[in-house]
Order: sequence, then structure tokens, then C-alpha cells
Amino acid sequence: MLTDEQRKNRRKFLGGSDAAAAVGLSKWRSKYQLWDDKYNGNRPQLSDSIIEIMNWGSIHEKSIMDHGARLNGFELTFPDTIYHEKYPFLSANLDGFDERSNFVIEGKTASRYHGWGEPGTDQIPTDYLMQVAHYCAIKKAAGAHIWVLFQGSDFKQYIYIKNKDLEDRLIAAEVDFWEKHVMTGIAPPISTPEDGKLMYNLTDDSIIIADSETELIHREINEIDDNMRELKNRREKFSVHLMDKMRASECLRSESGKTLVTWKNQTRKSIDTTRVKKENPEIFEQYSKQTTSRVMRIKGV
Repeated sequence: MLTDEQRKNRRKFLGGSDAAAAVGLSKWRSKYQLWDDKYNGNRPQLSDSIIEIMNWGSIHEKSIMDHGARLNGFELTFPDTIYHEKYPFLSANLDGFDERSNFVIEGKTASRYHGWGEPGTDQIPTDYLMQVAHYCAIKKAAGAHIWVLFQGSDFKQYIYIKNKDLEDRLIAAEVDFWEKHVMTGIAPPISTPEDGKLMYNLTDDSIIIADSETELIHREINEIDDNMRELKNRREKFSVHLMDKMRASECLRSESGKTLVTWKNQTRKSIDTTRVKKENPEIFEQYSKQTTSRVMRIKGV
């Protein structure tokens, strides 16, 4: 687990959790968002649910490492932060290391099996594959064991065997990202709508004229929206059929016993903000939070 000091220092380095984003392969962050973090210090705002997941991951980390070590007969060490011998801005904070096998150890928790392949292989999510490759390159390790606790009780083991070609290309791409963007302050091109909101968050009252390419893109977006509306209507029609079929039943299964649909009562509590504003306006104002964001509305043709 990272210390508070290590977290503060993360801006100064590219660590294992940054590797996939630095090469444009991360599911969670784009190159631009990583640059905005490292250069401007703008770390992404995490939702309460994500923070809760991360906290539980930290809580389970020791038990995952202890269990995996017992299963494999490892005597784990827990090195301090290490750095690439040639590129000191590349760092590694290992969950653990087994000196005898020269293997990096990485512990994870997961609520879903999606993205994870056959245990005993390196069929793991790309973000984690880049992470362990980054670690092995810096540590000069023979590979990595990835120990995963699924859904709080299902322990699985995956293994990455050193792939020098992958690691060399990864390190080269990370160095390119750091030297071309972080050291110069030149942002990489935006690649997601979230990037656009971050980069172009200020507005003025100017108007620009669309060129032919932009007008074509506008028409294509309208066609996509029309198709999506049609698909939504079809889905709603089929959903009505399922509701009429299930009626009071909570579960629909195939003949082989596979669950196809569940339709159960669900209770959720929420605050009646209209009533609070009317009956306790001072409290409403005290706990209100105002945010400003740009909203893109694409008009029809």
C-alpha cells in the first residue's frame, strides 16, 4: 500500500498504474488526463463508490499477499520505491517481491470476472498487464504473479512471464510521453469527450463557421442519434414483452437453467430536495454545491 508521501510524489514520476495511460491503452485514463495530472497537478475527482472500492482493496491487500505467499511457498519482501536505472522519472511501487524466483507480486481485488481470462495465464486486463510489465522492466524481474480476490472470496492466480520486447517498447513509449509532453508542457491531443471538457473549459461568445468536413461529421452524428433512438424504441418494445411474460415472477431462466432476466423490487432512499428547499431554505443553501460545466447540444439537420 502506498504511503501519503508516496502519493504526493507521484506527480514527479510515471509509475506502474500510469503505464497504460502513457501509451494510450488505459480503460480509465487518457494520455491527456495523465498529462493534466503530471504537469498541472489536476488529479481526477473520484466518486464515493470508487473511493470505497479502493479502500476495501487496501484492506484486503495484506490477506491476499499472505494467502498467495502460503500457496506458493514464497518469502515476500516489500521494497521501497525503485527507479529505472536510465530514466529516473520511471518508478515502481511493488506490492511485494519474491527474491528466490525473482518475481514481482501484485495483489488485486475484483468484483467482476470480465476482462480476466484463464487462471495461470497472463490473460489479465490491459491496465494491469502494462503495470506488471513496467515493474518487471524496472526491477529486471523474471516475471510477475498477479493474485486476485474476486467478489471477496474467490482467489485466483495469474502469471506474466518476462516479455523483453513488450517491456522495451513500453519503456520507450513512456519515455516519449514524458519527454515530449510532461517536460515541455505541451499537451497530447485529446481523445475522449472528457478530455475536451478539461482542455476547453472556458468559453466566450464567439461563433465559428463549420467547414465541409465538420458539417459532414455533424450529419453523421445526427444519423447515429436517429439509429440510437430506433434501437431504444425496439428495446423498449421487447422489454414490454418480457414484462408481460414474467408478470409477478422475479426470474426468467432458459431451459438449461441459465438466468436470463431478473425483475425484482428495489428500495432506494433519496432526499426530497424540493421539500428541503421549501421548509428549510437555510439548510438547503448550506449544503448546496454549485458546479459549472460546458454542455454540448448537437442540433438536428
